[in-house]
Amino acid sequence: MKLLFVTNDISFYGASRSLKTLLNELSLSNPEIGIHVVVPKRLKSRNDFTSLSAWFGIPKEHIHEFALPFYNNYKGNRQSVFHIIFNFRYRIEKISFISFLKKQQFDAIHLNSLTLVDLASNDFNIVLHVREILQKLTDHAWLQKRISSVKKIIFIDKATKNAFESFQLPLSTVLNNPFSMVGVVNAHLNERYAPLKEAVGERLCIAAIGKLTEDKGAEFLIQTFADSELQNVVLLFIGGGAKGYVDALKAKAPSNVLFLEESSDINFIFLVADFVIRGEGYPCIGRTVYEALYSGLGVILPGSEEYYKNSMTDFNKFASGFHSYLPRDGQDLKKLLLKLCKQPDGNRELLSNTNEYVNTFLQFIS
Repeated sequence: MKLLFVTNDISFYGASRSLKTLLNELSLSNPEIGIHVVVPKRLKSRNDFTSLSAWFGIPKEHIHEFALPFYNNYKGNRQSVFHIIFNFRYRIEKISFISFLKKQQFDAIHLNSLTLVDLASNDFNIVLHVREILQKLTDHAWLQKRISSVKKIIFIDKATKNAFESFQLPLSTVLNNPFSMVGVVNAHLNERYAPLKEAVGERLCIAAIGKLTEDKGAEFLIQTFADSELQNVVLLFIGGGAKGYVDALKAKAPSNVLFLEESSDINFIFLVADFVIRGEGYPCIGRTVYEALYSGLGVILPGSEEYYKNSMTDFNKFASGFHSYLPRDGQDLKKLLLKLCKQPDGNRELLSNTNEYVNTFLQFIS
């Protein structure tokens, strides 16, 4: 079998991290499968194929770069001039990408995100992986045409699928992302672990993982943690962001707010932290939420418990570690944090679903 995985995201988080976990496990358990990856062509320089090879766990010769489209009508996304540029470049270079697909004759082509839906075509066996929640649509007819051109769709949870209830869908399934957190047991060997553990001390540690942006609630969280009653609770940001914005956040942050640069290996965070938090102004899940739960941590999410019961995969399995607050309500979040400070630590179990995930994934795309 020869498979192609196309991704717009080659960061350390989100869709890229999920794809990395899948491909690493797929390479180990099914070495006979030929795995290729297409990444987006950069605007000013070439991608570092050596680093990408190490990240995805496949030969450098199996990594290709092309101009890729970017569909951006989903929740939490901001319109960007770069999306316009990406789509313009894709239309100019589309023929070369199609020629590549025809020449390689892949058994299946996996689109790692809804952002790539413009690649849909009846000429190939395409599987679309939807990780985003659609915004209110103004382009329903166009998107329906694209959706009708894929053979199968994978939704990461019920919330992403529910957003497509007005569409006629091909064969689809709900399949959560692959997670393997057993490596957390050795995370103390990471050189960044000891300094962080010392900085946190015996205080409750709440981690916010990912790019620092206004939409993700970085300023809201800092304002909440500035409360004098929360000095025994540490807010830990892990991730990059626009330099000016991050510098402004650091200038506002009280002493119980810590910042770490983004890292390809964040297992040491799950060894230090007690909870992972999201600060969006709406219910939001994301990969790091499940990584926390699979590492035995609790999660603190904006929105109602009822929403997450109806949206999260295996909610009942992790219900004891789930906590919610009213979105962007600092007082409600503060009350929750003070309550969590009084709870005793539980035993942490490190879990993995990768074997089951790979088997289910291969059965579905075949």
